[in-house]
Amino acid sequence: MKHKRISFEAQKISSYLYKIGFLLCILTLFASQQQTVWAQNSKAKKGKNSNSALALGYQDMTARYNRYFNSTVRYVEANTNITIGNIDNFDELLPVYAIKAGDGSKASSQTDQIIKKTSWIIDNKPKSKWVDDSYLMLGKAYYLNGETDKALEAFQYVISNYGKAIRKTSVKKAHSKATAEQEKARKKAAKDRKAEIEAQKKEREKQIKENIAEQERIKKERETAQKNTKKEAEKRRKEREKQQKAEKKERDRITEERKKITKKNIERRKKGLDPLPLPEYKTKVNGQDTNTETKVEPETNKDKKQKNKEKEQAEAKQKADAEAAKKAEAAQTDTTTAETTQTTELVAGKEYKSGFFSFLKHRPATYESQIWLARTYIETDKLPEAKKILEKIENDATFPRKLRKEVNTLFAYYYLHAHDKQTAREYLLKAARETSKRKGKARLYYILGQIDKDGNEAKNALKNFRKVLRSRPNYPMEFNARMNIIALKLQTGNYSPNHAIAIYERMAKEDKNIEYADQIYAAMAEIALTAGNENQAEGFLKKATSTTGVNPQKKSFTYLKLADLNYQKGRYTEAGHFYDSTLLNLPKTHLRYEEIKTRAEVLGQLAIYETTITTQDSLQAIAKLPERERDAKIDKVVDQLLEENQRKMEELARIEAERLNQNPEEKNNSSSDFYFYNPITRSTGYNEFKQKWGNRPLTDNWRQSAKQQSQMNGETLASDLNNNLTREDMLGMTADQLRNIVKSKIPLTAKALAESDTAIAEALYKSGLIYRNSLKLSDKAETQFTTLLNRYPASQYAPPALYNLYLMAQQNGNTTKVNQYKTQLQQDYANTPYAQLVNDPNYTNNAHNEVLAFYEESFALYKAGNFSEVRKRQTESETRFTNNPITTKFALLNAIAVGGTETREAYIEALNKFVAQYGNTATNEVKKAQEILQYLANNPNQDAPITTNYTYTPDKTHYIVIAFDKYSNSISTTTNNVSNFNQENFSVEKLKVTQQMLDLSNQILLVKEFPTAEKAMFYYKALQNKEVTVFKDLDTTYKFFAISKSNFTEYFKQKDKDKYLAFFYANYMK
Repeated sequence: MKHKRISFEAQKISSYLYKIGFLLCILTLFASQQQTVWAQNSKAKKGKNSNSALALGYQDMTARYNRYFNSTVRYVEANTNITIGNIDNFDELLPVYAIKAGDGSKASSQTDQIIKKTSWIIDNKPKSKWVDDSYLMLGKAYYLNGETDKALEAFQYVISNYGKAIRKTSVKKAHSKATAEQEKARKKAAKDRKAEIEAQKKEREKQIKENIAEQERIKKERETAQKNTKKEAEKRRKEREKQQKAEKKERDRITEERKKITKKNIERRKKGLDPLPLPEYKTKVNGQDTNTETKVEPETNKDKKQKNKEKEQAEAKQKADAEAAKKAEAAQTDTTTAETTQTTELVAGKEYKSGFFSFLKHRPATYESQIWLARTYIETDKLPEAKKILEKIENDATFPRKLRKEVNTLFAYYYLHAHDKQTAREYLLKAARETSKRKGKARLYYILGQIDKDGNEAKNALKNFRKVLRSRPNYPMEFNARMNIIALKLQTGNYSPNHAIAIYERMAKEDKNIEYADQIYAAMAEIALTAGNENQAEGFLKKATSTTGVNPQKKSFTYLKLADLNYQKGRYTEAGHFYDSTLLNLPKTHLRYEEIKTRAEVLGQLAIYETTITTQDSLQAIAKLPERERDAKIDKVVDQLLEENQRKMEELARIEAERLNQNPEEKNNSSSDFYFYNPITRSTGYNEFKQKWGNRPLTDNWRQSAKQQSQMNGETLASDLNNNLTREDMLGMTADQLRNIVKSKIPLTAKALAESDTAIAEALYKSGLIYRNSLKLSDKAETQFTTLLNRYPASQYAPPALYNLYLMAQQNGNTTKVNQYKTQLQQDYANTPYAQLVNDPNYTNNAHNEVLAFYEESFALYKAGNFSEVRKRQTESETRFTNNPITTKFALLNAIAVGGTETREAYIEALNKFVAQYGNTATNEVKKAQEILQYLANNPNQDAPITTNYTYTPDKTHYIVIAFDKYSNSISTTTNNVSNFNQENFSVEKLKVTQQMLDLSNQILLVKEFPTAEKAMFYYKALQNKEVTVFKDLDTTYKFFAISKSNFTEYFKQKDKDKYLAFFYANYMK
């Protein structure tokens, strides 16, 4: 067999050598003859303008076997590079084509070379037969680069200007005839194109509206489905709990009854009587009593034979009907397609005929250009245009058979974009059967498997995924196909849950699946969750998160399941860690992204307060020990810290060693041999460590951080201290350095102890607020507040804690506790606002006025540039004003004040934190914060303006400015819309609307004028309410704002919209 293969390869090489030799002979003959022709003919007949047979042949030869050949090689290289760089997402329906428009950024050098070489052929070899192929290759390069407009133009040019046979006319007449035909075709094409553009525009607008409506429908269905799924899960959980309670109650009842009967039987035996029967325990499996007997009539052999006979008869009849229908259809189509088939074979077959000399023959590019034109239309969502091309191809009898295989794939691509999966499935099946390349076949069968799986066609899906394996795909596709097969067999009952888990466990141990172990364990967790075994599922999920996977997004979903499980079980610290890990790689487009982000922040803050409480309690306990015992305890804590540091340092060193093995040339470039003394390698390793483990405290079991040990436990204290130190601080520290840190945190003086008590009291109060307001857990909130009152009754946090208990008792309708807490507030904290709140019903209004006055004073300090005092007052407001109605205003003012006291990064972080915390409750304040963030993003080298050249003069004349972000072609329409709005709503004011240019690219509309800022802001809010209607025709984004006449002069000079907006939001929207 090996000898035959070598012989075949030798024959193949010999054939190529013969062809190359033949071409060299022809090329030599053409060159010599061309020299003679050039010498004899006039200058007009020279070079690329000559129409002689030899000249045209020479152009064909040099165009094809020079630049066009090189372009083809570059195109293959580009496709290879792109395919290697693209990673398929097997969780979603795979795209039909592995390469899409715009992927050429991974092979830009090759695509640039293709464009350069094909453009040269077009310019310098205009009469070559390979010009149409050059245009086609040019279009493919533009497609890869994402320049779809240019790609469409190239494909359309080939179809319009190059027919199915190039230079079929007499050589002498070719040039003049082609010129006349091209001129005629150009005029006709221009006319047709104009009409087509109008039709396309209308169709495109219609399609856009339909697509938008369809997307909205799909979005609503998805949201409804998610809500229903959540409701069903909650319903099943409640039913399961109800059933468990009922079973427990029944068992308890039977147990009590058995005890009673046993006592009676003892008495009966003494009397010589027979014992009474004991009642049996009854268990339910899937809602059925195991003690209940069900009778099933046995099926006789006669019945079985009769059923089998009836089944065979039905199948035979169905088969006969199908064959008859097939024959009738074939007979009907034979007469209509005989002539078409014959024509196709004569015309298309002639153009694409294979043979020894077929490599010399030119094949028209118009057919392949039609395929690429349709593909590009589909890629750019121009489905009506794509449909026309596809119908043209389908009805073209001369379309080559060799290319028709690609047409079925193209139809499938079209129908998938049109959301018609069933029709797409039919064409995918045809394409998969006709495709000879294994990789292409595997991809098509995988998509078929996905469609069948989504359509609950488990048997068909299984068949298609098995065909994927038979096609020998790359390993990622093979792995995912196997995972789907196991899941489908489990779904169809071919595998039991235990059997499926056993197969997954074997897969997880295989070396080739090391990178996919996280996905395997996640699949095992799904099985356990379906079976209701949450503890087993949690174990599998933790294994999944502890392995290194190739898909970070999938690991995010695993963390999310762990987080939800812990959240449902009330393990909020662990849940917070898992939500935080989820965000590391979760796409921001995920439906639950904002919810997860908020939970992570809330639970993260809760974890800080809980850690503060346990840490300070442990430190206070150590402080009370005799000095010798204290030193021993400190030594134990230090030993724990050193062990943890050593483990993390070893992990970082391992990562660095792996990096150096991958880049051996770096080994000799470092200035120090020891990893931790080299800042460059240490930084690189730390970044990789962070990518793998996230931004975590250096503790081993940080996810199981519930502090159940004693306050005196050294491990707990070490873990808590570790949470308060950064990783860069901890790595490489000596024992003495760590000992000094621990000692410095022990409260040995009265002042340090008071500060520790204050920290605990604050943590108890704020964690109670989180339990009450964010997590809606009244019991836990009550525990925190009560603990605070018992331990620190004189603390500044005691009165608000007691008032919160009072409010919670009111909400629960517990009159006894309401009176108890009210009395306690009146007796113990009579001089606080909280006692007055429970005494005076009108105190709330007075308190509200006090809050407003306090805010106005804080805002005045902000305008004066006293940012530190602003931040202090914001902290004071948290404890001074309970149920503060303008908390968000204080919080925003504090965030802005950070920009005046800290770094730019801290400023951005403070604003982002504000947006995350109040995103759903404070629309105006959040909008202000977002505007400032936008300014910071647009101006990376500047801080947001705290003070500006603008002055706030509310009593002066004002304008409304509508500023456009770029030049607008519809400004006249918008001007009319604003004028109509003024006529309908502000006709008495007689406002004028004028257009102005700040510069060549900045347009504004000016609405004037208003006597005061209050009047201008009234107009501003009215315009906000009608914003969608007034600006519906605008073709660019915009902002509008109120501005005083004097400030407008300054604005006109600066032309800095973002800078003024910061001033506007700070002064007019407060």
